Amino acid sequence: MRLLRGLFVGSMAFFLLSHSVRSRADGRNKIKPSVKSFAVYAQSRGKGVPPAARAAIRKVQDLVEADRKRGVKVTFTTARIGIEGETKLCADYKDSRAGTEAFQRASVIVKGVDLINLVVEPCVKARP
Repeated sequence: MRLLRGLFVGSMAFFLLSHSVRSRADGRNKIKPSVKSFAVYAQSRGKGVPPAARAAIRKVQDLVEADRKRGVKVTFTTARIGIEGETKLCADYKDSRAGTEAFQRASVIVKGVDLINLVVEPCVKARP
């Protein structure tokens, strides 16, 4: 019985991995993430949020608003999280395909920008 359970678990793991891996042109495989929600954090080092980080979070917000105007089901919140202008933007997409595409576009926007973090995480809903 233990052997059968091990074979079943092993075959299920192989099946799931084989169906979530896409082939890349260079021959390596990469697991394709599915993203429904993500957050962007603009941070500071004691001198306020740098202009490049503020601009990046604004561009990500514009991207999310453009998706919503195109009819994509998305909600987002922005919140000040510190005393020096630190900000969090959280976007929650109903469709994971649209969320994944938005996350990929946001990662291009924030790439190389100092004091900004883009993370996949659920958006916390405020209690009524």
